[in-house]
Order: sequence, then C-alpha cells, then structure tokens
Amino acid sequence: VAACNATGCSGYTTLLYFQTPAATVPIPSAPTGTSPGSTSSPGPTQSSSTVGLSWGAVSGATYYDLGVTDIAAGSLVVNTTTTSPSYSASLAAGKQYRWNVAACNTTGCSGYTTLLYFQTQPAPTPTLSFAAKTVTLGATGQAMTATSNSTGAISYISSNTAVATINSSTGVLTTVAQGTSTITASQAAAGNYTAGSVSNTLTVNAVVT
Repeated sequence: VAACNATGCSGYTTLLYFQTPAATVPIPSAPTGTSPGSTSSPGPTQSSSTVGLSWGAVSGATYYDLGVTDIAAGSLVVNTTTTSPSYSASLAAGKQYRWNVAACNTTGCSGYTTLLYFQTQPAPTPTLSFAAKTVTLGATGQAMTATSNSTGAISYISSNTAVATINSSTGVLTTVAQGTSTITASQAAAGNYTAGSVSNTLTVNAVVT
C-alpha cells in the first residue's frame, strides 16, 4: 500500500504474502435404507451365512465404515471400509449378529446408523447313509462304513462287543459270536454341517456246516 496526497504518493510498503484456507468438505449425513435386520434382537433369519448388507448411497461420501458384531462373542467379526453402498459378509451359521454403518470422506464420518439385528440359518445336519449288514461268524475283510455329504471325520462303535467289534476309524468288523449288535456311525462337524450320527444292525450268523 502507498500513502498519497495532492503532491504525490509514498513508495509502496514491503510486499506481504498470505493464503486463503482450502474449501471445507462437509461431513456426509448418515446412510439410510439399511438392510437387512430389525431394531430388536434376534432379528430376521437370513437364507444363507453369506449375508448381503446394503444401504443408500450418501452424497459427498467417498467411503463407508462398516461393523458387524457377533452378539454371543461380543466381538466385531467384520470391521472394514468399502467404497460401495453394499457389502457381502461371510459369517458363521446359526448365530445372531448386529451391524451398522457410517458414511465418511476426508473431513470425517457421519454418526453410525441405528443398530440392526439378524441371524443366520442354523447349520444343516449331514445326510448319512449306513446300511445294515449280515456276516458269518469268523468271516474276515468285512466292514460297515457310512457315506455322507459332509467331509467330517466318521467314527464307529459297536453296542455289543460280545458279538462283534468294529475299528473306530475304518469300520472293519471282527466277529466274536453269533447274535446282533447296533453299529453307530458318528460324524464330526465340518464346513457348514453340524455333527450327526446314524445307527444300523449288524447280524452275525453261525457258520453253516
């Protein structure tokens, strides 16, 4: 700046430098239209343990902060961000969950949405097939084994070891005396399947002479 009158002006002052603040991006509003779930526990049962979570896109949001809590464990099983207004959560079968989401940008995040509750389908029991068997006393190389649509390990037990024993892992039979025994095949839980069991009858006949 210079000072002036009718005679003239002074020299200009030394230049001074400054800058204006960058424009502030407003924090986005909280998402709406969240699904699935209800505001009270346990919430609706989903058709799969892979659950699609969704909400309405929010203007000004560049990403979303998402959390899913296992209610029984009291811990977050999903704690992530996504740029999409949806997320596919791979969860455990037969459990109860709650979730919420916030919209975020470089300035900050909105408040979280109201907690929604839902539950996943219980794990199915395996389909075990196990046929009855008749063997002759003293026969070797005989076995009773089950088949299943689950990959869980199968173990075997005989209810009457005075008639026959069975190898717990292979199902190979050792006959002891004439009679009957109930053989039970038990399968451990694996993958999306619970544990299961099935029984059938082993008949040991006397040697025909």
